[in-house]
Amino acid sequence: MSLGAHVGMKLGPLILGTLIQHFLRRETATKDTKAREELLYDEAFTIAKVSGWVSDQNISSKSLIALCGTLTKAFMEEATRHTIEELQGFSNTRIPSPPWVRTVRMMIPLSCCDQAADLLIDAFGGIEIARNVAGGVRWWQVRGLEGIPAEWIMVRKDIDARRRRRKAEKEELRRSKSARNIRTTQKTAGPAVNNATHRDDDNEPEPHVYSSEMDGTPCMLYIHGGGGYFGSIDQERYMLHRYARKMSGRVFAINYRLAPQYPFPCALQDSIAAYLYLIKPPPGAPHAPVDPASIIIAGDSSGGNLCLALLQVIRDVGLPPASGAILISPWCDLTHSFASCFDNMPSDVMPMYGLNKHKPSTLWPPPAPMDTAILRDKISTRLQRVIGIANGTVDGDTDTITLLDGEKKGTVMNQRETAWGDKVTLDKIPGGSATISGNKSMTAVSMHPGDGNNTQTKTTVVPAPVEIKTTARCDDGATLLVDGKAVTINSQIQFYATNRQANHPYVSPILGYLGGLPPCLFIVSDKECLRDEIVYTAHKAAHPETYLLKEETREFHPPIVDIEKRYGPTDVHLQIYDAAERGVASGNVTPPSVAAHRASAVMASIVTEEPEIITPRGHSTDRRGETLPDGIETAGNPMVYACDEGGTPFMDHMIRERVSTQGVVRALEPASEIYACNIPLDEICVLNERSVRRYINGQVAWGKKFSGVTKSIEKSREKNLKLAKKEGVKTLDYLRIQLHKNNTRRSRERDEAARVTPPGSGSAVDGASAGEDAADEHDAVSVSEVNANNVLGSRHWTWGWVLDGENPPPSSIASRRDTEEARRLSKVADRQIGEGDAEHNISGNHLWSMVVEALAAHAMKNRDKAKAHDHPRPAEPSTPPSTPSHRKSLSRFLPFMHPKEQS
Repeated sequence: MSLGAHVGMKLGPLILGTLIQHFLRRETATKDTKAREELLYDEAFTIAKVSGWVSDQNISSKSLIALCGTLTKAFMEEATRHTIEELQGFSNTRIPSPPWVRTVRMMIPLSCCDQAADLLIDAFGGIEIARNVAGGVRWWQVRGLEGIPAEWIMVRKDIDARRRRRKAEKEELRRSKSARNIRTTQKTAGPAVNNATHRDDDNEPEPHVYSSEMDGTPCMLYIHGGGGYFGSIDQERYMLHRYARKMSGRVFAINYRLAPQYPFPCALQDSIAAYLYLIKPPPGAPHAPVDPASIIIAGDSSGGNLCLALLQVIRDVGLPPASGAILISPWCDLTHSFASCFDNMPSDVMPMYGLNKHKPSTLWPPPAPMDTAILRDKISTRLQRVIGIANGTVDGDTDTITLLDGEKKGTVMNQRETAWGDKVTLDKIPGGSATISGNKSMTAVSMHPGDGNNTQTKTTVVPAPVEIKTTARCDDGATLLVDGKAVTINSQIQFYATNRQANHPYVSPILGYLGGLPPCLFIVSDKECLRDEIVYTAHKAAHPETYLLKEETREFHPPIVDIEKRYGPTDVHLQIYDAAERGVASGNVTPPSVAAHRASAVMASIVTEEPEIITPRGHSTDRRGETLPDGIETAGNPMVYACDEGGTPFMDHMIRERVSTQGVVRALEPASEIYACNIPLDEICVLNERSVRRYINGQVAWGKKFSGVTKSIEKSREKNLKLAKKEGVKTLDYLRIQLHKNNTRRSRERDEAARVTPPGSGSAVDGASAGEDAADEHDAVSVSEVNANNVLGSRHWTWGWVLDGENPPPSSIASRRDTEEARRLSKVADRQIGEGDAEHNISGNHLWSMVVEALAAHAMKNRDKAKAHDHPRPAEPSTPPSTPSHRKSLSRFLPFMHPKEQS
């Protein structure tokens, strides 16, 4: 049964029962019971994703909070019993926009993606460092669409107001010119608002196109949340409408590529491309360049993580910075090293084992690194043989695969292994610590496919002795003590990035240098799992001299060296909402969510210098409109940013607030009294006992729960691999055609040069005088020339990374052929993509339409043209003339074709 059906069946009775229960108790509500609503927040753990009608009903906050918590917690638990693909499809369900909102769907073009890729490589520190961090520079540029799906969102009444204002300005200018013109007769001009063509009926339909009235307004670049592996614009649609209305501006939201199909740094590249699209629109873009001073970057959860990474990249590469950032419960530490990740589980909407457990499928868990390495070697060997056919050699580095001998080295320990490859000793280690020499020796096998014999060079490496502690750096094969037992983590913990990448500041921003960023508003709930890491990150941004960088972070990310000398502290506004729901500003119906929305709008107005965004109020009120006593301020009061001219409202670079469940603000206690601000540096962003215990328990529970699906997954993978092998033959045929076209073009150019060069010239290439050996030399094809001269060199080609010897993560769709989605993507060699149907949907990339032209038909079309080389026709200049050098080149090409093609 689908996820939607499951949720409907299980939540329907809960919704009805909750509403009836609180309806029957409505008469017993008193002022005393209202006072107990503060306690109810401890049990509610809500997020405001409830249907819009709820906020219009006469339902108490108590009922509303209980309903929200019940729905969200039940949904998140139910989602873990379904596959990642099902959750991605569910969260990408199309939700229509209301008539009072203009929504313009569009596509960020590949030109912006290419610019973003170049900037991201520079931010990493260059190509070599990017290869070390991300496993390459080409595989993460592969995508299933010709761009990034995005939407412009703006409230229609704001567009009409700007239209009327512009009409009034034009009318005033016209009247001014008429008054100065003596020959012009007097005309009575009515009010400009009456002359403007606007709609008074908010329900009247309007074309969803970008218009010039939308230019010049404040712009929010919004990056949605969802753990980095699910979610979409549609999932956040109501909240985005609310932000657009509160800001009296426009929201630009993107559907970035999702993990695990598109792991780090795919989503970060898409976020950079979106920012470039705003400030440097390509030709054909409907909008005028957006002033960075009018842009505020916002995101929730994993979207907040991407916002912090994007802000660092913008700073590191020297792009003009945005005016500010709104970070709603940002995910700052992928290792879950802080205590709130466990202490606040009962009051958070997170499932029991976190967001890294789902029903197994062909997509996840990914193949073992050994299987991925073997597949990568096979693809590399076949492709490089085709590339090297012109000169009989392989241009490129040899591929290296790491194998396990199976010979135990050092301390021998009895272990049990989970279904995902993680290992736990059966007996406790005496003394609470131990030193081992490594479990197994490793053999590095270097493959040399180009020498004709596929020779191998083997090198055995014995791991050095390692001391086991209760914490360990997050890495592949990390070993630590959990309840006195040694646990080795061999599986990838998070969908978004590999274990090793979790130590990079673009993945775990808590490790980065966060000075030199625009003003940031951090919004966090006191009862959510991410509380401690967010509080620490906010203080680190404002006080980088106190919260230092790790030396291993400087080594992993070299551009960060000496960065303290270049950038100072960041101005930070931190709001901690008492016992509110996680992602409090993502909601719309509880008092804290209303206060958080208003605080976000005020922040946007201050940093973008748009005071008209702020709606003045005479008195502070709560959600039900009841006036609070004088002197009590609520979140979102613009006076918090009041200061003398030339001064700053940020005291020591921070505004620190706690917000009650009714939105009332009070001062946050000093950092010295906050647990999260006093954690030792070596305990931050590491694997510890509590995080690994929960992870291993989840692995064991899921291994038992879904043990029956393992065989079916293996069968599906084997089936896809067999189909991919057949489809790969067609792709290689297409590759051969491309190489053939490249050779014939070069031959034609040489022959043309020989005919036009004067006799006696030393630089002429004369086929008759140079002989066949010279022709052989000129006809050689190298990888670099293939990359530079035809479609195979495109940075978006699905197999291009193979030519460069890259090492994508095991889950990356670019390096896999064992899923139906990966096979579909591998067919998109010529990048001809258009609208399609649901059958061709790729959920990980939010593809609602896609057409794949069969490579076989494309190859046959080009093959027919290639066979016609012996009968050139003047009317077809693309057909090369028949020359001795061309025939020699073709004689090398033909042996690699199928027998029927050589006849």
